[in-house]
Amino acid sequence: MRKVVVTGIGAVSSLGNSFHESWTSVKKGLSGIAPLIRFDVPPMKWKMSGELKGFDAGLYLSQKEITHLDPFIHYAVAASFMAAEDAGLIKDRNALSVMRNELEKKSLNSSLITHHSSLASGGVIIGSSRGGITTIERELEKIYASRITHHASRLSPYLMPSTSINMASSYVAQRLGIKGYCLGISNACSSGANAIGEAYRLIKSGYDGPVFAGGTEAPICRLCIEGYGVSGALSKVDNASASRPFDKTRDGFVLSEGACILVLEDYESALKRGAKIYGEIIGYGNTTDAFHQ
Repeated sequence: MRKVVVTGIGAVSSLGNSFHESWTSVKKGLSGIAPLIRFDVPPMKWKMSGELKGFDAGLYLSQKEITHLDPFIHYAVAASFMAAEDAGLIKDRNALSVMRNELEKKSLNSSLITHHSSLASGGVIIGSSRGGITTIERELEKIYASRITHHASRLSPYLMPSTSINMASSYVAQRLGIKGYCLGISNACSSGANAIGEAYRLIKSGYDGPVFAGGTEAPICRLCIEGYGVSGALSKVDNASASRPFDKTRDGFVLSEGACILVLEDYESALKRGAKIYGEIIGYGNTTDAFHQ
């Protein structure tokens, strides 16, 4: 039977803008949960969130892409590039700056980035619960404003593609020159875990290329916070202890944003190319008890 191993990790989170920063914060016992600052919150009962701090999407995307694409795609692209570099699948350390310059000139060619030969045949499976909800909220506000002012406001032509769940996987594939398996998964809070599990199954069943798998979310908007809040799902605690999922006194969760992507590979393939191995995935299951989402 084939072994499936993890050979690369990339992340952006409220704890740091890379896997190394995030993991260092975890080991120090730091919390990324803080008062919400992205927009005014006085009318709301839910004042805490896990926002990214100092994240620069311009390191991975052109200004036009940043404008047209929802943040959940920004985060997925960033985490995937870091995972690819960590796994040794991008050999040119100047790849990001080259890519950024070419994006601005609208002449990106994936051959400008020196890839490992296995990357083109790789796959991408990324999960997201809410996809482009931040963009959806922004465009809805245009509609409501036009009803009040009686002046039509043009919606973004990128509304539909930039909010689709599959766009995170698709855009990562485009930017990394991946031409193999590509899938978006939306399965509530387990979306990212399911993406990793399905990637595991794919490789276990004989898929040869490395697979980028994980989750991405950008739900820090009024629509999402108030929507979860009125359902009773969010904590009303107004300090960093609001997020305590295993505590008997917990009163809900705290919405956070970010992405984490793993590179999964067949063990023998990883050994052959001299990849470092973080660990092995030895199993995965997915069931529902005909009870909950």
